[in-house]
Amino acid sequence: MWIKESPENISAKKSGRDVLNFLYNHDIFYVMDNHLAAAWCWLQKLDKDTSYNFFHIDQHEDLWCNAPVESYSYIKSNQYLTLDEFLSLEYVPFINCKDKVFNYGNYILQTNKFYPNWFENCIFACEDHITNENLNILDNLNHEELLPKIIEFLNSNNPRIELHKKWILNIDIDYFFDDNKNQIIDDEYIKQLCINISTFMSNIEVITISLSPEYCGGWDKSYRIAKIMTDIFGFNFELQL
Repeated sequence: MWIKESPENISAKKSGRDVLNFLYNHDIFYVMDNHLAAAWCWLQKLDKDTSYNFFHIDQHEDLWCNAPVESYSYIKSNQYLTLDEFLSLEYVPFINCKDKVFNYGNYILQTNKFYPNWFENCIFACEDHITNENLNILDNLNHEELLPKIIEFLNSNNPRIELHKKWILNIDIDYFFDDNKNQIIDDEYIKQLCINISTFMSNIEVITISLSPEYCGGWDKSYRIAKIMTDIFGFNFELQL
């Protein structure tokens, strides 16, 4: 189901820092071009009073934290926030200057300001080792560790993770590319990663997937990977490039 339908000639569009071109939903899966929309998806799927674990698979840490909490304080009320309202939230960092509250680098810690219980334990699979005083980061995984360890962590019997807490799984397709926008992780790895994830679907509350075409060398490259993933996850995701 399209929540925000892909525009015509999307291959000519850019996402950049705070532009969302599309958002697609199937069951617990949300697919987007810009990771900033992950925060809105979590607001739709997660219970405000429940604790979850967080698994971030991304070339980047996405841990900017710049917008003041007052700029979106009504999110914690019972008011329903539409996607357009979410995307329109702004604050004034300097006189005569406006900026969007949510962007592709800050959406995790912006959400953590109100719902720290959503990030009870965190695993980061990123290019760099991640530390942050606002999050309880249990582990940083490199490419070689991710495939076997994602099974270890998603397994609800893992002694390092409190039982019965479900996972937020947050995936950026640019993880499979380097800074020069070359694919550095092959298709077989990606397929096996998705198979490993599928084994523990009952332990996952929501999965957000971002294409981030600017960091993958274009729409065609990121969409090709997205199709590999969504096909294994069992739903039909189609973009007209």
